[in-house]
Amino acid sequence: MEELITRNVSKPVPTFKDARLTAAADKLVKLYDKSTMNLSKARDAAAAAVASFNREAALILGKVAEEKSYTLDGFKDVKDFAVRGLSFDAHKAYTLVAAGKLYMDKEVPEALKRLSPDNYEAVKSVGVEHLKEAAAAGVDFAGMTQKQLKEYAAAHKPEKKRKSTVLPLFDVTLYGSDKTRHARSQADVETEIREGINPDAPDTVECVKLPSYKEQLPALSGSLPVEVEVKRFLYIGNGIARVYEFRPVQKAKSEKAKKADADREALIQRMKDNGLSDEQIAAIIG
Repeated sequence: MEELITRNVSKPVPTFKDARLTAAADKLVKLYDKSTMNLSKARDAAAAAVASFNREAALILGKVAEEKSYTLDGFKDVKDFAVRGLSFDAHKAYTLVAAGKLYMDKEVPEALKRLSPDNYEAVKSVGVEHLKEAAAAGVDFAGMTQKQLKEYAAAHKPEKKRKSTVLPLFDVTLYGSDKTRHARSQADVETEIREGINPDAPDTVECVKLPSYKEQLPALSGSLPVEVEVKRFLYIGNGIARVYEFRPVQKAKSEKAKKADADREALIQRMKDNGLSDEQIAAIIG
């Protein structure tokens, strides 16, 4: 059974400036309310209600994306409207938006549009162009189970093409500035290159941007372990090659932040002691 998107109903729907956005919001909220009532019915009826809602909601969000009616109200995209404007769950909103764009694409074969939002989510990593070509060639995506779709995606997922980019040292060392909170400073790296390679090096030297990688930073006091992206650059000059790495600075939580976390945990525990469910607590405090 497909999953119904969750919505924080405790947050009121704001008034939108764009009439098209207001109409879309009104349809989505009414659809959601109707679908949640149908969940109390027999399993088959509930499953049908969820499937119907997901497809209709995806079509509405796809139209919002096509019209860009979210711009007047300051949303950066249709996903932002669904999450901030209507308090829908972010992950599921992204699934519905992606499917909505698929449904609105005039070049997509009808056989591919028969995929439900959840089933499209399982296979979309392959890329829309590949899916169009495969569907046109007779691949019956709509006839596959979600497990089969995931297996297809795993077997046909395109390899990421990484290209090294040559850029001035000045651009590279912006990653070391205080503004971006990376550990190494621009001055440190420039001094290291000038003193270690050539004191008369120009103000900017060319570096090659290398593929980045993920690294787990150790936990600091009051903080959880954090996975960060390490930026890497290669300098080649004067017969010397050297790789420079930049990783974000991890800061321990302030005492004020620690106290706020402790107060929140205590509040949640009191609510649980009073018999509130996790869903009720989330609706109250977010």
